[in-house]
Amino acid sequence: MNTTAAIEASQPRISQHLTLTGREYLRVSQDRSGQKRSVTEQHGENKEIAAEHGITISGEPYTDNDLSASRYARKQREDFGRLMNDLKSDLFGAQILVLWEASRGSRQMTEWVQLIEVCAEKRVRIFVTSHERLYDPRNGRDRSVLYDEANKGEYSSFETSERIKRTARRLARVGRPYGPAPYGFRPVYDQATGDLVNWVEDRPAARVPKILFHALVRGISFKRIERYLAKRGYLTHRGRPFTHQRLLGMAKTYAYAGLRVHIPNEIDGEPVRRRGVKNPQITGAIWEPLVSPEVFWKVQKILADPARRTYRHGRAVHVLTSVIRCDVCAGPLRVKRPDMPDAVYVCLRRQCVQISKAAVDAVLIGDVHNPGALLRYLASDAIYRDFAAPPTDDARDARVRAQLAELRAEKAVCESTQTKTAAEALMIAKTLDGITADIAALEARQQAAAMPSTIRSLVAPGQDIAERWARIELTARREAARLIFSPAALGEVRIRRREGKSGVLHRISYTTTPDTNPEPAPPT
Repeated sequence: MNTTAAIEASQPRISQHLTLTGREYLRVSQDRSGQKRSVTEQHGENKEIAAEHGITISGEPYTDNDLSASRYARKQREDFGRLMNDLKSDLFGAQILVLWEASRGSRQMTEWVQLIEVCAEKRVRIFVTSHERLYDPRNGRDRSVLYDEANKGEYSSFETSERIKRTARRLARVGRPYGPAPYGFRPVYDQATGDLVNWVEDRPAARVPKILFHALVRGISFKRIERYLAKRGYLTHRGRPFTHQRLLGMAKTYAYAGLRVHIPNEIDGEPVRRRGVKNPQITGAIWEPLVSPEVFWKVQKILADPARRTYRHGRAVHVLTSVIRCDVCAGPLRVKRPDMPDAVYVCLRRQCVQISKAAVDAVLIGDVHNPGALLRYLASDAIYRDFAAPPTDDARDARVRAQLAELRAEKAVCESTQTKTAAEALMIAKTLDGITADIAALEARQQAAAMPSTIRSLVAPGQDIAERWARIELTARREAARLIFSPAALGEVRIRRREGKSGVLHRISYTTTPDTNPEPAPPT
């Protein structure tokens, strides 16, 4: 007798007068093909075939919809856990566990073994609809078949996982999209095959990432962007307002810049935290970007700045509370009586110092008519020196350097040219003036490109610097003040104790020695 015949012969003979009760476990993985049996279809077939074998399905089914049962699954199957607990605690309430096919139970050998063991212990048999067979886990032959099904299911999951990985790597190399489209894009599918072809701009949803990136470049905080989007009624696909965390994730999404990034789920067999991967595989994508790569990389630089801090104590409303410190204890200063004319800065730690807020703001910042240290510094050439960056291999930077070298060579030729007539001298002088102006413009462009975006927006040609300062967002002003009043630029501002009748100017000092253990200032 062969194995199949032996197994069939071992099947319990179900009397036509005996009614057995069964309870289902229904599961289907996420179905992108549209060819898998839904849990509703599984239930219909289970009920029909089980009835032919004298099994009446009763009780609420255990259901895990759109959830994988393989070792590669990222989400927990809650109802499978409930099934196991009910079996162990005698709350299952039926004689037979009904599965549409064996792999619906699990594609992991260890889980299958645990399920078989607990069913054997509790004398619960397993009916597999696709086999049209009732298995008894206490029977050695039946257990062998169930173990074999578990082994095949686990290996099938491995093959599927490897195929998906190969597909993801291949699509990444040619810049093709893969997976769900980020917010602001919509997928385009091949009408014949149903395959994903491309992502295209999804209006008006695409306005959200565009607003986000350009606001961050201008120094606007996530909290303010969050409030702006909520006020104008922008919602996620689930109908919820955008949160700080959601916006942060969007700000780090390469797809918005037309870049295709591939991060493997495993490296050398170890799972990978996707957000923590350094140097992921990046290629140009086939879809049109929503923001320029230049804007995207500026935002990444802003987000990666180690000096960037997020305060959770409340909304900041003053420029200098994150900048000036007590000269006695090096602690931060806060504003006391902020709504009163006699508002003062006071040491937060020990109340070491206290000084007029209006007087300090006038000295350090000033206004259009009486610019303070910060506004004078923004208008000076020193800012280009302090915020200059070394040359990079960036293509645009290389082009600017090449243009400068060419113009300087032309200038040297003009300066060494001997003229014979007044007309020639006049022509050479005009040429020199033009070349000198072009060199100055390129040098300014080169210097500005090296600056943080907040500073660059303040020193750009056009409006008066003091007027521009008054117009920009508070968060941008705070960031600019932090950069300018730092040891690398004007120096960190310290407020000394009052001695006798010493005025405000004598109580303000600048230090170029960074505090090795700074305490964050409160956003007041």
